[in-house]
Amino acid sequence: LRSEMVKLNPGKQNGGALVTILVLALLAYGVFVAIQYVPLRIESGSVDSILESLETGQTTAPARSVRDVEDKITSLLSVNQRNDLKENFKVRQNGNKFIITVKFDRELNLLYEEKVVTYENSLTLERPSM
Repeated sequence: LRSEMVKLNPGKQNGGALVTILVLALLAYGVFVAIQYVPLRIESGSVDSILESLETGQTTAPARSVRDVEDKITSLLSVNQRNDLKENFKVRQNGNKFIITVKFDRELNLLYEEKVVTYENSLTLERPSM
C-alpha cells in the first residue's frame, strides 16, 4: 500500500477562513444585540397596549378621578405582568382632562458602548361630566 499525500496549497485559501470567522463574529454580535433589543420592544409594546386599553376603556367605563385612572393602570400592569413599571406612570388632572405620562430608560449593551434607550409616551383622557 502506498500512501499518497495531498498537497495543500495555502496560497489559494488564505482569506477563506478569515472571511468565515468575520461572518460568524458579525452574526454572533447581531444575535447578542437582538437578545437585548427584543425584550425592550416587548416592554414598549406592552406599555402601548396599556395606554390603548385606557383610552378605549374611558368610553365604556370612564374614570372620574386620578385615583380611578391609577387603579386602572395598576390593574392593566398586573394583567400584562409589568408591575415593575408602575413607578414610571404619572397621572395628573388638568381641568376636565387626565394626563397620563410614562417614561423609562433602558440600557442596551453594544460591547463598545452602553446605549441608553428612552421610551416616552403620553395620553390625555377626557374626564366625563358629572
